[in-house]
Amino acid sequence: MIDLAAAFFVTPDRSQEAWSIRQSVRPAKAKKDAATTTIETGARDRGDLAISRVSGGRPTDSIHPAIEGVGYISRAEVYLMPYLLLHKSSPGAYRFYAFNQAVDRVTLREDNLEQDPARPGAWKYTSRPAEGSPGQTSLFDPRGKLVRAELPGTQLWEPISLSRLYDLWKAKSLPLN
Repeated sequence: MIDLAAAFFVTPDRSQEAWSIRQSVRPAKAKKDAATTTIETGARDRGDLAISRVSGGRPTDSIHPAIEGVGYISRAEVYLMPYLLLHKSSPGAYRFYAFNQAVDRVTLREDNLEQDPARPGAWKYTSRPAEGSPGQTSLFDPRGKLVRAELPGTQLWEPISLSRLYDLWKAKSLPLN
């Protein structure tokens, strides 16, 4: 079971940003209180980026990844990028630098937006967080609504309605309070 909450801030001129991401993970067969919580906090002022991460009872990790060159986008823009490109109906290949939490450094991303040949009017968005990484592919309907996301390996994510999620949760006798 995963519980995630995130907040992002970016100045209008994009020169500063801040974020906080809190994630709690409890393995499926673990005791009720066996969740591990990780909190990541980041702040950037122009080219200076500082990130701290604390997980469980371990000491806080602090990193200061280098931002080299131009073309850096904020963490908020990374999450918004598919929707910004879909809103403008702007197919093409896009490359930019962004903080990559998987490797704790700024990497060159490559994102590609194209019309989905299998579905007229639909879009296919592929995002690779670093050169040579497998990335993930998301499919959007003609209105820009997420249909599914295919992650590396065999993971497939699909949106679910709140009522369907409630029914699944209830069927598994999970807590509803």
